[in-house]
Amino acid sequence: MRFDGTQWHNITRKMIEAKLEPGQPALDFMNVAVDPKNKHHYYVTSYGTGLYEFDHDTIVRHDIADTTKNLLSSAIATNPQRYTRLDYAAFDNENNLWLINAGGVSLLHHLVSIDSTKTWHGLTLMENDTKLPFNTPGGFVIDHLHPNLKWACTARYNTYLCLLDDNGTPFDDSDDHAIRRSQWTNQLGQTFMPGFIYAMMQDLNGRIWIGTDFGAAYIDTAGDYFTSDAIVQPYILDRNGETPITSLVIKAICQTPDGKIWIGTENLGIYVLNSAATEIIAQYTTENSAM
Repeated sequence: MRFDGTQWHNITRKMIEAKLEPGQPALDFMNVAVDPKNKHHYYVTSYGTGLYEFDHDTIVRHDIADTTKNLLSSAIATNPQRYTRLDYAAFDNENNLWLINAGGVSLLHHLVSIDSTKTWHGLTLMENDTKLPFNTPGGFVIDHLHPNLKWACTARYNTYLCLLDDNGTPFDDSDDHAIRRSQWTNQLGQTFMPGFIYAMMQDLNGRIWIGTDFGAAYIDTAGDYFTSDAIVQPYILDRNGETPITSLVIKAICQTPDGKIWIGTENLGIYVLNSAATEIIAQYTTENSAM
């Protein structure tokens, strides 16, 4: 569905499948990336049935893993119609589309890109000459302060947060540098080691936030992630003297243009923080909102 500011427009599964190859389902849509230069042009990822390109709400292209046409991989090579698992599509500042291709170590590439000329590119996340496992993605961020940096995390099974430095050559992985971390040291010198990463976002100050089964935390990108495992867990007291931001399961994090940070929990609604992440300024639950 798309809201144009006045009304909703529903693009049904039936409408999409009518434009696909016979027998190709359209399922499990994950995210939308809108072309910064054309609001009517956008891509939609699916966790199983590939990549969909739309223009004015009409599908103009559909891609599943096919070595003769693209650089996508299928988690099950014999069934790309159902196992081309994609997520977290985003445009960079050069108008190149990036997305995560999930499915394990058999993947051809972890990150796939379509540049402004519609040419396909692929990058493989390597650490010490070893391909990183990448089964279930948990987030992907193109750093808006440092365009050569890309952050990606896994949600479960070998949970980690990886930083990729493309060295200013985004389509050449021969000079890339990557590091992954699955545990960090917080501001109190304590180990922070979540089992799940459910959300990731970069705020206006450049901090990389993650939402986990052990609360929310952020990495200050003014530091060097390649040499430092520092992370901040914002121990903010609520009106009951508790610290919900670091003790609850966090499923979503976003920031509004005025700087407020909205944090969605698994079972206690939404907390709103000030931009410095030092104060809880509101909480919304089923009792005081339309939730």
